[in-house]
Amino acid sequence: MTKRSRANILDSNHIIINVQEFFAIAFTGCVRRSQFLFLTTYRYSLSLKKLLLNTFHG
Repeated sequence: MTKRSRANILDSNHIIINVQEFFAIAFTGCVRRSQFLFLTTYRYSLSLKKLLLNTFHG
């Protein structure tokens, strides 16, 4: 095994690791965003429900 082929193998492993990290970061970002959206819509629907109840019963 020459030094060059060893360096190429290390390089490809490094690229694979970077791709995995990128996907991990992207995935966690998407999960956080969806959680945030879910929470905001949930709060919004709760406040809307309160508003409707106050309108009809008040």
